[in-house]
Amino acid sequence: MKTGQKELITAIKLCDTSMADWAIGMGADVNATDDGDMTPLILSVARDRSEMIPYLASKGADINCIYQGFTPLMIAAQDGKLQCAKMLIDAGANLESQEQNGLTALMAAARDGYIDIVRLLLDAGADWTTKTTAGNDVIYIARYFKHADIIELLEQHSGISAQKYFLSELAGRVVVIDCGDDEKI
Repeated sequence: MKTGQKELITAIKLCDTSMADWAIGMGADVNATDDGDMTPLILSVARDRSEMIPYLASKGADINCIYQGFTPLMIAAQDGKLQCAKMLIDAGANLESQEQNGLTALMAAARDGYIDIVRLLLDAGADWTTKTTAGNDVIYIARYFKHADIIELLEQHSGISAQKYFLSELAGRVVVIDCGDDEKI
């Protein structure tokens, strides 16, 4: 471990930029990982230390680094950390990064019911039409997890009815719905 690296981690935990400056001056690397493969930026998001995000970005931290397949913005979105998400977007985080199954930060926020983060991402320009590797988009995800408030927000943002959109996605597929009593639709 580089000189000053442990002190940088301590500075992140304490939200102490003076200590972080000292650690970086001693040779700490803002993109180095700790024993758990977390960079200081990932640690800032995990610990909800949003104040450290612009500081680390100004020191050259990779704002789109990957931790266990997720970017810092995806982690903030799925954990409901609104301030961290705001700071990451302001620092230039990629809104369209996808993990191995195609999940984006917008999808993660919609899945987990964080409407304020969904709104933030949409306002920042996140693409609601992006699909996962299984072909699902954010509207499908919000419907699947029954987040009516997010569905309504997505309808307002996209200008389409989620119900009509969902049905149009089924067009061309053979769908059999068993209603019991030998009746099928």
